[in-house]
Amino acid sequence: MMCFKSLPTSSECKENKFWTIKKIIDAKKCKFAQQKRASTALQRLSRSRSDTEPTGGRACRDTDMVEITQLNKHLGGRPILQDIGLHLGRGEVVGLLGRNGVGKTTLMRLMTGALRYDEGSIRIGGMELKEEPVKCARLTGYLAEHNPLYDDMQVGEYLTFAARIRGLDRQQTRSRLDRMSDQLELNGLLDRRISRLSKGQRQRVGLAGAMIHDPELLILDEPTNGLDIEQLAELHRIIRQAGEHKTILLSTHILQEINAVCSRVLIMSQGRIVDNVQVSSDTDIQTRFNQANAADHTAP
Repeated sequence: MMCFKSLPTSSECKENKFWTIKKIIDAKKCKFAQQKRASTALQRLSRSRSDTEPTGGRACRDTDMVEITQLNKHLGGRPILQDIGLHLGRGEVVGLLGRNGVGKTTLMRLMTGALRYDEGSIRIGGMELKEEPVKCARLTGYLAEHNPLYDDMQVGEYLTFAARIRGLDRQQTRSRLDRMSDQLELNGLLDRRISRLSKGQRQRVGLAGAMIHDPELLILDEPTNGLDIEQLAELHRIIRQAGEHKTILLSTHILQEINAVCSRVLIMSQGRIVDNVQVSSDTDIQTRFNQANAADHTAP
């Protein structure tokens, strides 16, 4: 004789449904609690690492914005830079002095990441340039020797373009454009086409483009080349003003420029830094420059 199991009553069905839903809710609560505990543990680990590791993951001196050690660069099998070592303190204005062709521009281009070095290390803000090129670029502003600008653009258009490619949003771009216009006296030039600017005005626009993202390090490759006396004095004033808040490396072959804006000078000869001189009223830069070059030429 076949036996049939009786069907559950409506009240039993409701009770079974209640316990099923309760199990689902309890399981979700348990999973949420596990995820929260895991997230808290990760946050604690992240905080502990940030407290013990400096920016870039390696220790560096807090006073150094730039540290270069044993830097070498060859082009076509010929040594261009040899065993370069230097440091730039935060808030320092340092001159790079040397005759044309000694490697000043090559060194600066290496520091910006435009060229790759063969050996050695470049650290900017505590970060190795080869390991963190994008982060290092955010800290760096560069004015090239020939100041490449877009002649068919207006000044305001060019600076807006420079700000946007540096990652600034619209509000930040507007704020920095206003700041640069006031600081570099560009308010009357924003609607003027770059092709119609004088040499001094072009240099001020180029400097504004290099500073538009408010970098901590400013690299200027012979920024006063070709300026007249009035334009030279104006650009020196701007550089001194910028040097109150930024680290500046300025290359030149003009001795008077070192005395005008720099607190220290590095003398280059034949791809090497051959002297490091503190600039003061008692310092005879001309004599040190002559001695450094004479010693380098007579070395075996």
